[in-house]
Amino acid sequence: MFTFKRANGTWIPKVIIGDVREVIPRLPDGLVDCVITSPPYWMQRDHGHPRQIGREETPEEYVREIAGIFELLRPKLKRTATIFLNIGYKYVGEELLLIPEMVALELRRRGYTLKNKIIWWKPNAMPTPARNRFNDVYEPVLFLVRDDGREVYYFNLREVAERPRTLEHYAKILSLKPEDLLGVR
Repeated sequence: MFTFKRANGTWIPKVIIGDVREVIPRLPDGLVDCVITSPPYWMQRDHGHPRQIGREETPEEYVREIAGIFELLRPKLKRTATIFLNIGYKYVGEELLLIPEMVALELRRRGYTLKNKIIWWKPNAMPTPARNRFNDVYEPVLFLVRDDGREVYYFNLREVAERPRTLEHYAKILSLKPEDLLGVR
C-alpha cells in the first residue's frame, strides 16, 4: 500500500510509476477527486511491452481494456470525482472508427455518465497523407463522472470558461500601453 502525506492540510502530490492495472488496486478507496488521462490510442504505436495498452487485436478489445481500467478505478474515485479522458480516433483502411464514442458507451454501461465531449482543437495537427478525406485537426476529451456522483460533483463554469480579452488585458500582460498594441497614437 502507498503512503500519502499532508502538509498544512494539503495532500502532497505523489508520482507513482507502474502498470495502471497493478497500481490502481493498491490505492485507497475514495482517494481520487480528478482524473486527467490520455491512454495509448489503439494501434497507434508499439512500445514493445507484452501487456501494453493499445495493441489489442480489435477495437472492441481495446474498448473493453480501457473500460476495465475504469472499472478498477471506480472505487478509488470520490463520488464527487471528475474524469477527463483524451482518446483518439483511428482509421482502418478508408473507415473512421468511432473509438471515443465506443469507449463512452461502454463506460456508460459500467456506471459512468458522459457530461460532455470536449473538442481539443489542434491548430498544428500532423498532416495526413490521405487525399480522400479531411485532415484530423481535433481530438475528443470525454468529460465523465460516476453515475452516483452526477448530482454532487463540483464544476465551476466561470473558472473554466474562456473570458473575452480586452485591449487593456493584453497591454497589461505585455507591459505595453494600449496605443502601442493598436499602432496609433
